[in-house]
This record gives sequence, structure tokens and C-alpha cells, in this order.
Amino acid sequence: MLRGMKWFHFLSLIALALVACNRAVDISQTTASHVHGPHDGVVAAFGEGTSSGYLELKLHDDKGDLELWLNQDDKHARPFDLPLDATIEIEFTDKSGRKVTLRPRNKTNNEDESGVANARDGKTNYFIFPSQPGEDASWLQGKEFHSTVIVRFTRDGVAFASQKLKLTPHSH
Repeated sequence: MLRGMKWFHFLSLIALALVACNRAVDISQTTASHVHGPHDGVVAAFGEGTSSGYLELKLHDDKGDLELWLNQDDKHARPFDLPLDATIEIEFTDKSGRKVTLRPRNKTNNEDESGVANARDGKTNYFIFPSQPGEDASWLQGKEFHSTVIVRFTRDGVAFASQKLKLTPHSH
């Protein structure tokens, strides 16, 4: 039965079964499979139960910059918005716990690298690194870079964490 199913879908089914039994699911202890989203980034689940969603994290090999989208659904059709002053933390668990902070590109339209506006009523689901002067992304450059990461953020006082995901660059 499991032979034809992808592990990601299998883990999702287990998580749903546990939630149905009113048990908490700490998905940061599971590792996402290498599924790509609509922006060619790596996809992982975050949160627990009804406070959950999916993220897509894209690393560009040429500049080492990161793009992140948060969504309510696995089809990436419904944004999971945070306030425009929110930040996202990414921990590189196999790089001595090194961390970076992602922020919106700007507070007007917050366009992604394709020029698509992601700001809605003072909120957004799109974040980037580097986003501040002096932030160095050079250590993330190159086609050979890879790392296991966990994405963390807070919304309305609730802390969210993603599954561990294997971050590899999107090559240009």
C-alpha cells in the first residue's frame, strides 16, 4: 500500500490521524520529502492541527538569496499572511545552528523576484534574505550548497515551526 505513496503524503496522513485523535503533532521532528512548489523551491509543512500550512523555500545558487512563501493549503492557492513587519527565522541545523532572518522586500507591494505583488491589507506571505544592508548571503552561494533547515515564525502570538527540510539551490 505504501509503495505507491510518497512519504510526504504518508506523513501528512499520519499527522491528520493524530490530530483527529486530539494528540499534538510536533512536525519539526519529521523531515519533508524533496517536493518542489510552484516557484521551484522546496516545500514543507508547518504548524499543527487547524493552525497549519505549507511553505515553499527557494535558494538561488548564484547570489545565495532566499525566497519564502507561506500558504494555507498544499496547492499554494491561499496565502498564509503575516503582518508586513513580521520576520521569519531559518535555522541551518547542520551548519552549527547558524540562523538567518527573512523579512518582506518592502511594505508597499512586496514583489517577489518575478514581479508579483504579495502585499494585501498590510499583510504578506512572502519573505526574503538578505533584506537588510550588510547581511551576507555569500556562504549560501553555489550549486553544491545543501543544508537541513527548520523555519520558525510567530503569528498572532502563536509560534510555528516547519518540518526539517533539505535545502538545495535552484540553479540558474
